[in-house]
Amino acid sequence: MLWPTVIFILPVLLIDNTLADELLSARCQAKCLHELELQYQKNAEQRRNLKHHIIQMCKDDDICSACTEPCRESFANVKSCKEIACKDNLQSEACKKSCDYLQRIYTEKPGACPKIANQSNYECTALCHLDGDCPETGKCCSYGCSRQCALPKGRDPRLLPKPSSISVQERKRKRSIIIRWVMQKLTREQNAANSNLYVVQWRWGLQPEGESMTEWQTVTVRNKPYAILKHLLSPGRYYQFRVGAVSIHGSLGFGQESQPFKLSKEARAPSPPRDISLGASKLTSIGLWNQIVQWTPPASDLPIKNYQLSWAVSSASEANAFEEMMRRRATLTTHDKRSLDEEEEAWGIDGRDRHSVIIPSHTTQSELSGLFPNSVYIVEIHASVDSSEGELHGEKGIIFVRTLNASNSDIVKEPPVDETGFDLAVPTASSDEDDDTNVEIQTPFYDKELLTTVSWINSAFCSPEKKTFSVKAKRGSCREYQLNQHSDRTVHEVRVTECTAVIRGLTFDCDYSVEILEVSNPKRILTSSFSTQPCSSTPSNGVIPCLSLATPVFCIVHNSVSCQWVRDRGPNADTVIGYRVALSSPMRDDTNITILPPQIREIHYENLVASTMYTVEVQPITNRGLGKALTTNFLTHARLLDENVIERFPGGEIIELPLESSASSMVALSTLLTILYIIL
Repeated sequence: MLWPTVIFILPVLLIDNTLADELLSARCQAKCLHELELQYQKNAEQRRNLKHHIIQMCKDDDICSACTEPCRESFANVKSCKEIACKDNLQSEACKKSCDYLQRIYTEKPGACPKIANQSNYECTALCHLDGDCPETGKCCSYGCSRQCALPKGRDPRLLPKPSSISVQERKRKRSIIIRWVMQKLTREQNAANSNLYVVQWRWGLQPEGESMTEWQTVTVRNKPYAILKHLLSPGRYYQFRVGAVSIHGSLGFGQESQPFKLSKEARAPSPPRDISLGASKLTSIGLWNQIVQWTPPASDLPIKNYQLSWAVSSASEANAFEEMMRRRATLTTHDKRSLDEEEEAWGIDGRDRHSVIIPSHTTQSELSGLFPNSVYIVEIHASVDSSEGELHGEKGIIFVRTLNASNSDIVKEPPVDETGFDLAVPTASSDEDDDTNVEIQTPFYDKELLTTVSWINSAFCSPEKKTFSVKAKRGSCREYQLNQHSDRTVHEVRVTECTAVIRGLTFDCDYSVEILEVSNPKRILTSSFSTQPCSSTPSNGVIPCLSLATPVFCIVHNSVSCQWVRDRGPNADTVIGYRVALSSPMRDDTNITILPPQIREIHYENLVASTMYTVEVQPITNRGLGKALTTNFLTHARLLDENVIERFPGGEIIELPLESSASSMVALSTLLTILYIIL
């Protein structure tokens, strides 16, 4: 019998950034603090300062600061760690030592693998390669021809005990809490160490039951047995906390979680939707009007479930009175607005014969249909949320719609509008539509912003007679790998009295459709299209600072979606202790919120709904509270590919085998072990 020759193809990878472990990161930082302690062990005054200010002293010390730099990051391997984290570091040697230390603690965690009597029950699989591939304190153990994660047996006496008796207390300032825990049976050496760190995690839900809550997420790392969280908790949610103690020797993992905690301040109903405005209107073939109403989501303590849009017949006098009140509001001080707030409460459509629709939370526009000509309608919209006390209805926002007389209007064929709020087609509106060769569009260029010039001088539209033109540019598809600035505006509209117009605030590397019409004769339309180039290829009078203009958050869409963001390294930047990432999904009523450690600046999403627009919002959690929110959108592919499709090598097959048990002689893997099975 001929045995096959198995050839291993081993990528030289050491630390898989998708499997970054908070306990390992904290252990790396603890090592740097411990070295700072040793540096000052003979200086009595400095030793006293270390007890209360070791974190700040480490930041101020060049060597300690360089030592901690790799601890807060994620790298594919030791080489990239040294090249990226230590490249511009003045104390590069201390930085590189931390890269080597990260590799060492990723390779082997404290403890020994437990023995299993019957090893034959395990299939030959390699579920892990090194201890760092296993979550928390788990070790990668060999059982027969398999390797899998298991909790270690025994206990290293040098390790800190698990924190217990976690208490959560609300401070006088609302939305601010202090978390305390107890460290029992500390040795004299452990109690004297100033380099011990505590990793604090939370999970939350609208109900106190743990199974209904989110996954555990790290919110802060402290060097004292308490933590203060300011402005991170939201009203109306139940939170649980757990703490893991970490020293230079490792960790025993997380202790028992706290009892569910809820802020005394109840969740408020959402405020009124913002920036309510009227979009396009059209006269249908039966002589009735359709009107687009659009808005911006309101501020809300809880994820928005849906919107309710209602409209009813009103009068011109009521509309004029309301609009006059809003004009007065815009010019008054906060104190003077109070009387107007009471006056505004009288507006609404209660008791009237109304029409209502429920709109999903991901949509911020809707079309009112069947409006009578030469009429006035009052439109009311509010958001709803689910809370622990039931459904809450938000404050209402109001706008009035005035329809034109049907006899003086032309029937316009408008493009269909998708429920995501994006046009599905380039608009066409009349048989008099001119060919786009009559429209000249300058190559988009950069001058403080991305812009272009549209000209129709050679068109019959352009004549000595003075006319007013409406020029509208609608953004279509953008390239997936666009990393530079994106404008939030999808439609740019200007009005001009000449035969040229400047369109400003465009987005790099996107397609646009252009529509030009005479305001006095809207059935006459010119259409054209153009595309913007990537930031690096865009013409400019000078050098475009693409890096400084780069969108802090960008997403790459494949079968799954990977979003990344940029760390603020400015001189006045606050210390970042984590990131709060929120994903708004059109198929769910809630918002997916994840808390990530400061060294992780990417997130991956699986199993998203096809052909759907999503919004990702990233907020840095700093030592001063929540930082400025960064937002981007992405659109999933129309059809997701099968991620499990593997292209097989000709004449062979792909299998998995375990690695050898001696981890010290092996190179860590972050991807599946690829083996060519060649029959001799």
